[in-house]
Amino acid sequence: MTSFAQITVFAVMLSMGMALGFEGMGRLWRRPSLLLRCCLAAFVVVPVAAMVVTRVLPLSFEVRAGIAAMAVIPGAPFIYRKMLKGPGDAELAGSFQATMALLSILLVPLWFGIISALYPNDAAAPLATVFKQVMLMQGVPLLAGAAIAPASLAQTVDAAPAPQGLAVLLTQATDADDQPASPDDLAVEDLTNEQITQLETVFDTYQPQIEAATARYLTSLETINALLVPSTDDLTLTNAHNDVVVAEQAMNELIFQRNLALRSVLTLDQRQVINDYVRAYLGLAAPPQVTVTFPDTLVGLDADAAIANLQADDWGVAFTTPSQVGLNRGSEELDLLGINLSRSKLILPEVGLR
Repeated sequence: MTSFAQITVFAVMLSMGMALGFEGMGRLWRRPSLLLRCCLAAFVVVPVAAMVVTRVLPLSFEVRAGIAAMAVIPGAPFIYRKMLKGPGDAELAGSFQATMALLSILLVPLWFGIISALYPNDAAAPLATVFKQVMLMQGVPLLAGAAIAPASLAQTVDAAPAPQGLAVLLTQATDADDQPASPDDLAVEDLTNEQITQLETVFDTYQPQIEAATARYLTSLETINALLVPSTDDLTLTNAHNDVVVAEQAMNELIFQRNLALRSVLTLDQRQVINDYVRAYLGLAAPPQVTVTFPDTLVGLDADAAIANLQADDWGVAFTTPSQVGLNRGSEELDLLGINLSRSKLILPEVGLR
């Protein structure tokens, strides 16, 4: 690896560590089943598939060596920057990248040892050299960046007071009056003990992540605000804006997923409060209520006459029961309830539209 490439990789890994911190790096570890699947895919499935390809196809040593190297070293550092621009979970992507980089310190030398044993005449790589290379290029800068992340965040926040506009944005993003922070904020009646326990678990799981994501969002806003001076070039502003978009998306996604998790604990009759929180966060108004007016012309008619009038007005009978008649006209529906058809009972005003 050239000196320029080494410096670039070192800088990318250092930046990733500073962006994630130890808490962000551990995101994937809090989902053991997903962590296991990621490790199997990165360190077993892909290398084994690469070995099969190099065995089956008549490739030169250089090509086989290149395929093997790419297969056993998962998660190229620059892929993380590309993932940040996509629609996925930025923090989870970063945690995956960081986890693969740290595990590579041990597993990449192991795979190189296996390859050297399988191809003793073609390839030989001292394990200590491979370990040192991976450790210095990925492990050291990543851990160093994570170690200084809290300090750098505090320095950024304390360096200059946030302008009033940024303070308003932060307040909107974290104000407990706008979004729930505990089961008590939901003010839902008739919660069971099991529901309360499940709701508390959801809050305990998501709240630290939401607070961390909100802090990163605020930092990105302050960064681009400081860069909005005449001397800043367009590329720097574009990158800063991309960071704002990614941070905001990560924060919004966490809040939305938290609210969905809360909603799944509640019964259908209890969910309206969560719907209102989601609408408030998205700045949406409640949909207008449908006003139902019973046709006055039917009041006082017997059932047979009412149905005949409706059929003459293009209504069709959808179903009948001893006490109910359902009619449709396009997307409109009308129920005549409480009717005794054999007695041609009079239609009353409380019978109405569905």
